[in-house]
Order: sequence, then C-alpha cells, then structure tokens
Amino acid sequence: MRVGIIGAGLQCKRRAPAVGAVKGASLVTIASLHEDQARSAADAFGCGYDASWQDVVDRNDVDVVFVCTPPHVHAEISIAAMQAGKHVLCEKPLTRTIEEAAAMLKVSRETGRVL
Repeated sequence: MRVGIIGAGLQCKRRAPAVGAVKGASLVTIASLHEDQARSAADAFGCGYDASWQDVVDRNDVDVVFVCTPPHVHAEISIAAMQAGKHVLCEKPLTRTIEEAAAMLKVSRETGRVL
C-alpha cells in the first residue's frame, strides 16, 4: 500500500508515523499548499513531497490518499482521489454538509474505492 498524505499539519504528523508501522505500507509523498511545510514534513518522514493535492491524486505510485486538510476541501479532494482510482482516508469532520458527504459516498460506490 503506497500512501500519499495531503496536508502537512498536525494530522499529517500524527498519521505519517502510523503508515510506517503497517507491514507492506510506505509513505510516498506529502503535499501542502505551503510547499515549505510539505518539504519539511517529507524530510522528517523520509518521503517525497508535492506542491499540490492535485499532484498527489495524479500520481501512479500512490494507492491511498490521506486527506488531512481543513474540512472545507475534504469533499473536493476525496472525490477527485477516488475518481483517480485512489482509496481515501479522510479526517473528521468528514464534510461541512450532508450533501457533500452524500456526494463522497456516491463516488465511493460508483468507483468501488474505499472511503
């Protein structure tokens, strides 16, 4: 399982060490709007970094995306990731509205990706 983390803040720092503790899992990249934060987190956890969440979603070497961003972008990122064939682990709160959550669940069902 090859993992990309989107968001380089507190939740990234909590989740990244857990990836390394799972047999067969590897942390491939960390992305953030703030490239310096992505680079710093990547250095700390021994992986690459990307400057945008779209770059992570587009990567062929990522199977699972952890969405560790503010909730107002959870739906957009999660839906794009599932449509690109990635499984998604999204931080809470899942979304801001029931409609956003329903849209995410719909895409999960349509794509067969785990949400």
